[in-house]
Amino acid sequence: MQENDNSKNEYLEELNNPIPEKQLSGREMGAVDKDQEILIAKLRLAEQRSAMLAAIVDGSDDAIISKNLNSIVTSWNNSAERLFGYTAEEMIGQSIVKLIPADRLQEEPKIIAKLKKGQRVDHFETKRITKYGKLLDVSLTISPVMDSTGKIIGISKIARDITDKKQEEQRKNDFIAIVSHELKTPLTSMRSYVQLALAKAVEREDTFTQNVLVRAETQTGKMTALIQDFLNLSRLEQGKMSLNLSDFSLTALIEEVLSDT
Repeated sequence: MQENDNSKNEYLEELNNPIPEKQLSGREMGAVDKDQEILIAKLRLAEQRSAMLAAIVDGSDDAIISKNLNSIVTSWNNSAERLFGYTAEEMIGQSIVKLIPADRLQEEPKIIAKLKKGQRVDHFETKRITKYGKLLDVSLTISPVMDSTGKIIGISKIARDITDKKQEEQRKNDFIAIVSHELKTPLTSMRSYVQLALAKAVEREDTFTQNVLVRAETQTGKMTALIQDFLNLSRLEQGKMSLNLSDFSLTALIEEVLSDT
C-alpha cells in the first residue's frame, strides 16, 4: 500500500511540475499532454478500485483480517469488530494470538508455516476467544498475500462464526443418542422374549409358530443393527470413529433383501 502511495505522489508531482515548454517541440508537448491524461485516468481507476474493494471488505458479514508474517494485525474490518468485540484501533498493531485460546496456541505457527509455502488454509474449524472471554466456534480461510514478484508480504484471513451450526449439530447428535437408547432398550427385551417363545415352540414341535418367531427374531435383529448404525453415524460425524471398509457380496445382499419382502 505504501508503494502505491509513493507512486501516486510521484505522478502528482510530475503533473504539478511539468517540463518547461521551451525544452519541448509542439509534437513533444502533445505527447506529454497525452501521457499526463493517461496517468490521471489510471490514478482515477486505481482510486475507484481501491474504494470499491474497501467497501466490499467493510460491508462483508465475515470478519476479514490481514496480518504480517509475524502475526501482527494490519487491517481489521467492521465484522471483525462485531465478531470479536475489539475495535480496529485496539487490534491493529497487536498480535492475532490475542484471539487464540491458550490450549490452541500451537495452531498459529503451523498455519504460518503452511502459508509461507504458498499454501491456503480452507475452512479450518477451530475456536477463538472474544474481548469479553466468550469462546466462539469459527471457520477460517487463510491465504498468503503476494506482491508482483510472488514474494509473500502478508496474510489474509476470513473468519466466519459457526457457533450456532455447531450447537445445532450437537443437539442433533444428542437427540439421536437419546432416541437410539430409548429404542434399543425395549427392543433388546422384545428380542429376548421372542427367543424364549421360539425355544418353547421348538419343544412343542410347533412348525408354524417356529417359522413366525424365526422371522420375528430376524427382524428385531435388523432393527437393533439399524439403531446401532444411527449411533455410529453420529459418532462418525463427530470424528469419534473410523470406517472399516471391507468387501461384500452384492448377490447375497440382494437375496437377503428379497427374502424379507
